[in-house]
Amino acid sequence: MRACIVAVLSLLLAGACAAAERVTDEATGLCFDLPEDGYKLQDQSQAGVVVHIWASPEGMTKRVVVLSFPHALAPDGLETRRQQVSNMLHADYRELRFEPGKLAGIEGTVWEYTAQSEHVIECAAQVDDRLLVLQVAAPDADWKDAAKAPALHAVIDDATLGTAAAPPAQAEEDLSTPDDVRRERPAPPSPEWHVASHDVKVTLDPTKGTLSVSDDLVVEALKDDVATVTLVTSVVTLDSLEQDGAPLAVATRDGGNGSKLHGVTLASPLKAGQRATLRFSGHADDYLANVPNDLVAEVSVLGQVRDKSSYSSHIVYYPLDDTNDASVKLTVTVPKGYVVAAGGNPGAVTEAGGQVTYEFSNDLAVPRILPFGWAVAKYIQRSAQTTSGNELVWYGYEGEGTLIEQRLAVAEKAYGIFEKMMGPLPWKRVAFAHVSPVEREMGVSTPGLIMISDGFFQDLTGVKVDGAKLEDPSVLGALVVVDELSHQWNAYAVALPNELAEGVATFLDLCYAGEDSGPDSYRAGIAKVAAYYLGGRAADKDVPVASPRVYQTKAYRTIAFCKVPVILDMLRQYLGDERFFAAWRSAFTKLVGKRCWYDDLTAELSASAGEDLSWFSGQWFLTAGRPLIKASVDGRTLTLVQLQPQPPFRLPALEVRVTTPDGVDHDLTLSMADRTLELPLDFDATGAKVTVDPRKLLLVEQGE
Repeated sequence: MRACIVAVLSLLLAGACAAAERVTDEATGLCFDLPEDGYKLQDQSQAGVVVHIWASPEGMTKRVVVLSFPHALAPDGLETRRQQVSNMLHADYRELRFEPGKLAGIEGTVWEYTAQSEHVIECAAQVDDRLLVLQVAAPDADWKDAAKAPALHAVIDDATLGTAAAPPAQAEEDLSTPDDVRRERPAPPSPEWHVASHDVKVTLDPTKGTLSVSDDLVVEALKDDVATVTLVTSVVTLDSLEQDGAPLAVATRDGGNGSKLHGVTLASPLKAGQRATLRFSGHADDYLANVPNDLVAEVSVLGQVRDKSSYSSHIVYYPLDDTNDASVKLTVTVPKGYVVAAGGNPGAVTEAGGQVTYEFSNDLAVPRILPFGWAVAKYIQRSAQTTSGNELVWYGYEGEGTLIEQRLAVAEKAYGIFEKMMGPLPWKRVAFAHVSPVEREMGVSTPGLIMISDGFFQDLTGVKVDGAKLEDPSVLGALVVVDELSHQWNAYAVALPNELAEGVATFLDLCYAGEDSGPDSYRAGIAKVAAYYLGGRAADKDVPVASPRVYQTKAYRTIAFCKVPVILDMLRQYLGDERFFAAWRSAFTKLVGKRCWYDDLTAELSASAGEDLSWFSGQWFLTAGRPLIKASVDGRTLTLVQLQPQPPFRLPALEVRVTTPDGVDHDLTLSMADRTLELPLDFDATGAKVTVDPRKLLLVEQGE
């Protein structure tokens, strides 16, 4: 889970990770020779960005990548990518050159750098309104091999530019109604049983990559005659499942996405309210989960046990049920010298036989997206108390005292802002840990623990989070702290749908920017993410935010991360700050510990605001698209027409500027709820120019 800007800028890293044939990239018209046979094309385009990767059968370290960015995502050309990549790769980055060059005969920039054992050359040029980039990457040894290097250099040197294919036809507009979307919503679970509590004990050895785990989990029947339960794990191998010391019959099957489903037959059926304690034991000889290089994925390495850095974010290392809302006691044992960071209330720390055991507990039964995570390294730590008495703890590596103190200050400020907006968290401690994945970068919020990787550990001296500079890599080190902390409220205290939680996080990021850099910074950030959404609609079908189909469209990022914050800002404008923030805080306070869908949130906001807001939620969250408004004047009459195929949007405060030929601006604020609005003017507007939403306050476009 990351902020919109983290998500959008991750696109700038596409390929920072590509057959002797000559190929043509149809989307851009770029023609080039592949360095070897066998390279296969992967299309990872999304949100208006072309990302075409030709990868060697040997893996992503040998690749050719074509990237095409709209200006908004690369405002400074290749320099935007250069800053992002250098910050993300951090100490591993070594620049060899950044100088004028040519791509397919067009003046541009060539950039060469190494990262670990990888050697990369990129050449970029501006073609019309887009930045076109051709990247070649291979192990450093290949570039030094006299037999292989010429073919690598020829990819860029011999590239030509033909005619790009016509852009794909705009996807058919989604005309789903709010009731259609409600019917799409998966039925809430009605479980016959659930896990009431976990007592998880983990032992790991960072020097060997190994992990063993046991869990005494209490299963409670919610209905009569519960004879079997199904539990899910990933990565760890099941060694045994017992009840009262006796082994249970277990049928294990593939659960998809690397998970395993274990059908367990209990010793005897349970009646409603009865409980049984099961003992799960498992192990991993190499605790590592590395998902494919997919731009939609927020995280590449979901967990690892390694000498420098061990952690677990998404791996289901202890068995979960569908609801994942049990209380958890977590005990982690590590070799002496290592320190454990985890969510929950810290308990005893004991030492025996060269091993140190750390205890953590969380007695709250709240829905969770992820398991309880942990991070292990030779950490130092810093802590602070918020004004309300909650503890914030930062874990960093030796020598990082200043860096983690900077991030602690950001977390303190963000916590104060979020607590004022959403009330106190139902737990009294949030931990943050520096982690070092074996591949790529990450910022992840797990219950009570936030993990942030190397690429976000820049020096934050003098850094302010400014919504006008979302693409500036220098702010990411602070912004990722803010963004992931916000998920403690919008994903764990209140279990919002994931796509809504991501958009709420972006909105909260911009609220922080407004406090950090002033109200103009907030306003500029809203305008920027609105432009990202409107520009990204061309990437694929635009669907309602609340529809499950949002995860099937390449426009997912712009819908979830960018449209949602603008929707919330429009609600803020409509209600005014006092009513909006009072309603927002009341809703979050009342929904703590609950799974919350759009209608649930809307009902609570309506109750506090004293007004039924279902019309607002229906047209913005449960309907696709945006208003497309044609404006015209005829003498003393202004006519506005909503052209979008969806039903007319209700726009209570639509600003329109009529600029007459003498240069005078006439600013009007109108209420529009029908397809057409005709308004008499008290001045002659013959020959006037009409601008709809001149201050970019709403999610509307002006059509012809």
